[in-house]
Amino acid sequence: MKDGQKLLLLKKASAPKRGLRSSSAIEYCLMADVDREVLWFRITSNPGGGHFSDELVEFEVVRNTLAQLPAGEAFSSKTLSTAFAGRSSNNAGFMAAILHAEGLIQAAADGGFKHRVSGGWDEWKRTALALEGELVDHPATDAEGEPEKLVDAAEVTASEPSRKAKGKGSPTKERSS
Repeated sequence: MKDGQKLLLLKKASAPKRGLRSSSAIEYCLMADVDREVLWFRITSNPGGGHFSDELVEFEVVRNTLAQLPAGEAFSSKTLSTAFAGRSSNNAGFMAAILHAEGLIQAAADGGFKHRVSGGWDEWKRTALALEGELVDHPATDAEGEPEKLVDAAEVTASEPSRKAKGKGSPTKERSS
């Protein structure tokens, strides 16, 4: 990818935060490469305040992270932290909110703040990639104009996924609203 690389902005949406004391929502978008082969989530705003990483998080990284869990096992939002290169403690909870809003996970029946994988992930991805998109500039580039490579989906297959960013430049920007 070169400086000025374009991506498709497929969807802008908001997702209610899942915390007991939260009454606000986070804003996010779905993005894809122009060939519609790779799909990313991106947290874009937190009107309620608090830090987050506005990096592109590949759908397959999230999927691979959850695929490592035993089938049907309830998991905490923290499980999703390995999908991010950024270290904000809010990232995982915000991703859980997005996945709930998209119907990919649901609250675990046994109460608490745990989740269970649900939904048809393959069908969801096909549907998302088929959305009409708007051509936009890549949101994050390094000093040489190359888009930042964050967490690689192929790396999230070991029992302890890597949190290190790949490629050049800073791994992510922490944002506060």
